[in-house]
Amino acid sequence: MTPLTQPTKSARISIARVGFLSLLGAFFLVSCAGENLANLEEASTEQSQELASQVAESPPVPESPTAAVELTATTPKLIKKAAITLVVESSEDSIDVVSELIETQQGYVIDFQDDKSQSSRGRQIVSMQIRVPQNKLDETLERLTTFGTVKSQSLTAEDVSEQLVDVQARLRNLRKQEELITQIMERSGSVGEVLQVAQELSNIRESIERIDAQFKNLQTQINYSTIYLKLEAPIASAPELDRPLGLQVRETWESSSRAAVNLTFGLLKLGIWLLSFSPYFVLLAVGLYGYKRFQNRRGEASDR
Repeated sequence: MTPLTQPTKSARISIARVGFLSLLGAFFLVSCAGENLANLEEASTEQSQELASQVAESPPVPESPTAAVELTATTPKLIKKAAITLVVESSEDSIDVVSELIETQQGYVIDFQDDKSQSSRGRQIVSMQIRVPQNKLDETLERLTTFGTVKSQSLTAEDVSEQLVDVQARLRNLRKQEELITQIMERSGSVGEVLQVAQELSNIRESIERIDAQFKNLQTQINYSTIYLKLEAPIASAPELDRPLGLQVRETWESSSRAAVNLTFGLLKLGIWLLSFSPYFVLLAVGLYGYKRFQNRRGEASDR
């Protein structure tokens, strides 16, 4: 009888066969897992490349409003003003040319004055206050210089960035107060409280309208630069003989009458001055007379 502690030959063969099959199965599983892992890595790589291409082809993400506001806040806000004086041959023709230029530059005239002297020897001066877009200011000034002879020219710029930010902050605070007062007004019960809150709301809205108008005015001056243009025509040189005879006689009579009146008033003023100083003249005459008599008596005494 075979002992229990020593396995038989057939049993050893079975154990070896089972071990071989187990090793073979483990090897097969490991090879399958490696192939699947390689497939997964390849698929992951393809997905990553596809995602990268989609990101590259996608449009850029717009910046946040906060970033845009900060960028705008750092940009200086300038109010530009220019003044130019031109000597032109004809004011009427120059006005037409300037008006055409303003229309081309998308600007507008806010003030116009035509100072034409009534005398034939006077000089016609046309003053215009023009506003053009700030990005077209330099071009407009350059074209204006071609319309005549430049007598004077200047350009100034004022930075109103801090003032603009301050106005915006005040508007935001007032609108918040308006919203709060409106909520309080809806919860108020008595008539007295409602009237008091309504008065406060009216004051706040009045302040909002005033500051909002100031803000819009600043924006307009920033967007549109101001040009103070002056057109001077040459002095007329008409000869004196070409003037009407009646006009010459009238002007001569007026000049002579003014001269006679001035002379009369001058003599009258001189008489008043002499009358007011007459006591001093009398004292001076008496002194001179006494001194002369004293000299005469002294001479007579020396002759004796």
